[in-house]
Amino acid sequence: MPPTERNGRVHTSTVTVAVITENKSLFKLNMNDVETKYCRSQGNGGQNINKVNTCVVLTHLPTGIQAKCQETRHQHKNEEIAWKKLKEHLLEIHNKGQVSTENLDRKNQVGSGMRGDKRRTYQVKHNIVTDHVTGKRTDMNSIYKGEIQKLHP
Repeated sequence: MPPTERNGRVHTSTVTVAVITENKSLFKLNMNDVETKYCRSQGNGGQNINKVNTCVVLTHLPTGIQAKCQETRHQHKNEEIAWKKLKEHLLEIHNKGQVSTENLDRKNQVGSGMRGDKRRTYQVKHNIVTDHVTGKRTDMNSIYKGEIQKLHP
């Protein structure tokens, strides 16, 4: 390592690449996993809230997450709002777990980005590509043509 690199600086031509597969799995809520309860609302509303079960409580059984709505005087509207709230909350939890998995994959692939982590060196001036893992070399034109197998055993 040259004396100018004592401070662990990354070379200006260093590139790190991570290949992350696109996860196309959409979050799907199984309606059988949700328990629905109807009860009387609390607060202002007069006789309607004392007589009619307008409050809706949805419980996602696998996670224990609840969504409660008593915003309107109508049970079906409260149920729609509660379903929307529950789906949003479960989707947020699902996406948070997926993002942390992707970040871990990216970190494992990229490494620190320092010179010791290098996989290949592309010397454009000399038209040479060197794979530091296998120790093989080939010309850049082969790589441009997609013949990357020349660098593998």
